[in-house]
Amino acid sequence: MEQSYNRHTKNGGVFNMMYETHQQVGKNFYLVSIPFMIQFGVFPNIIELIQEGASAGDIVTAGVTLVAGLYVGYKGSQFGAGFPDLDLKGSVPDKKNPLLGKIIRGCGATHRGKFSHSLDSQTIFWFIVYMLGIHGLNRLSLNDLGVISNWLAFDGFINNLLKIWVISAYVGVVSHLFADLPTGGGIRIFSFQKPIKMKWKFFRTGNDSTWERFYRKTAKILTPICAVVSVYLYVKG
Repeated sequence: MEQSYNRHTKNGGVFNMMYETHQQVGKNFYLVSIPFMIQFGVFPNIIELIQEGASAGDIVTAGVTLVAGLYVGYKGSQFGAGFPDLDLKGSVPDKKNPLLGKIIRGCGATHRGKFSHSLDSQTIFWFIVYMLGIHGLNRLSLNDLGVISNWLAFDGFINNLLKIWVISAYVGVVSHLFADLPTGGGIRIFSFQKPIKMKWKFFRTGNDSTWERFYRKTAKILTPICAVVSVYLYVKG
């Protein structure tokens, strides 16, 4: 199991939800998001290709892309599930990505501030990352790099994997904000508003909290259900 925050990682009197809990909720959000990403063309649709009579080579290529994309997307969602807490020095995400954490805090981000725990700020940030990433790779593809140039172009293998990673990371961020709703600090939908707080005083966080352990176990129970729902939505189309 991944290392948690310190026993009661505290900031401004607000207890933070544990890293393991955010990772578990992030898994569930990612699973449910997969059929929607397939619907919007982020992942290849194998069923649709078969129905259209695609060649065996195209189906195999799409299958390889799908498997690789699912793995990359999972990693992206797990990164995104911890990303908002990079602004907290000493948190697990900060320990895993110390340079990124320093950069974010160096830009003035404070824990549970208007950048990290606001849906609009995170949406704008990840949209910029998405646009810079795919266009940056496409610019590289204009150089004479042989087959690599094809992979870096807009519809290339590497560019597509980057799209999947960024979109999945954003899904993970949304899961983080959703999971933080019942905590004392709350979240913002818009950065200019006050945090939305559920005001459930009984909901304490931390590994010694019965409520957080229950929250995390419930998320684990929901994981196979989310997987079944994901497959159902995919097959249903």
